[in-house]
Amino acid sequence: MSLQQKYNDINWLTGQFRDSRLEASYRDSIKLRVRHDSRLALMLVSLIFAMFAVIDYNLLGHSTDFFTLISMRAVVVSSCVVLALILGRVGNFSRKPLLHALPLWVLAAGIISIVPLRPESLYAQITAVVVAIMAFYLLIPSLLTIASWASGFLSVGFIVASVAYAEVSVPTATRLVLLLIMANIVGYCALLRLEILQRKQFSLLNEERDQNLALQREVEHRKSLEAQLRRLAERDTLTELDTRSHFIKRAEALLERAC
Repeated sequence: MSLQQKYNDINWLTGQFRDSRLEASYRDSIKLRVRHDSRLALMLVSLIFAMFAVIDYNLLGHSTDFFTLISMRAVVVSSCVVLALILGRVGNFSRKPLLHALPLWVLAAGIISIVPLRPESLYAQITAVVVAIMAFYLLIPSLLTIASWASGFLSVGFIVASVAYAEVSVPTATRLVLLLIMANIVGYCALLRLEILQRKQFSLLNEERDQNLALQREVEHRKSLEAQLRRLAERDTLTELDTRSHFIKRAEALLERAC
């Protein structure tokens, strides 16, 4: 493996460059895109999370559990909106990775807290959890390590809350575990492939830029050599006067112009 190949080597487990400087350079290059995409994705997810309040009202009506659930949704939505505005201004995977992880953990905690308040709607929440896991991996911009930890927390927390509050049976819990494991595997593999492809593209662009710079330096070097050869051909190195052939050539040109 060449030095350049080692420099551009990508970790097969995290999808990140093994070289920390190259990884930091890649993260800085996508900073503006990550800011825009993070803000848009969090706004969309917050809107979807808030819209489920209609279902809460249909199931719980004007009850204490409903107002508790509404308060929780308001806290989660407002937190995500604030974080979306912050990420839209200062988001950066290179310097603030934990800031990008915070919205995922807030959403995961909000989804898990629904189980104690609405245990009778557990099977409807399973779909929401699977969609949230896929959103963590593919919709909300984040590093693979950040998305996997948040999705793992959501999966484990949902299983524990389901067993503790919804009193699911062992076979049902086993099916839930298998379902969430499959969702995490699919999301992990999809994001891993995307991370690797994006970094390979970044490496190719860097290589093309380096080759263009080398070519430009070669052209400039050749021009410099050509100027030096022309100077040697036209001037005497000892007296710094024009050579006889160059003097005659210039004289003929001046004579033609005078005529």
